[in-house]
Amino acid sequence: LAATFVAMLALTMLGPMMTITGADLTGAGNWQRQAGYVAITVLTMVALRPLHDWRRLLTVPLPIALALAWCLLSIAWSIAPGVGFRRLLLTAMVIWSVFAAVRWLGYERTVNLTRWVLLVSLVLSYIVVFAYPELGIHQADEVYDKKLIGDWRGIFMHKNTAGAICA
Repeated sequence: LAATFVAMLALTMLGPMMTITGADLTGAGNWQRQAGYVAITVLTMVALRPLHDWRRLLTVPLPIALALAWCLLSIAWSIAPGVGFRRLLLTAMVIWSVFAAVRWLGYERTVNLTRWVLLVSLVLSYIVVFAYPELGIHQADEVYDKKLIGDWRGIFMHKNTAGAICA
């Protein structure tokens, strides 16, 4: 369960790098990332051993479950229901996986795992900035925003993501 939580954090932090590609910055879906979330959800289910006690799967609080139900209902009048359903399914899997992990790992272990993941990402970011500045620092040939030239991003797609992780 701890491993699936760490994998969830890693996918969440590296998600923009996996989905926003090219100059258009559309953020279209990425099948590897989606497969990763599905694998994490399945492994989280296995870790909870639902055959032993199926109630372990009931981890999402009622208000959030109701919000997800409303989102599902709103797909009925969506312009692109297929896209909406796929995004809602991915969102629901992420929400369930996080709630399940936090509930069964406990507060202290969850916070400690999060601290370690953030520390490792910070150390890796510094290594990338100094060892591979062409990857860790926004370069002049990046066409989408010239004001970013020289700002460091470490292992992340953008300086704002790196800043949030560092904070």
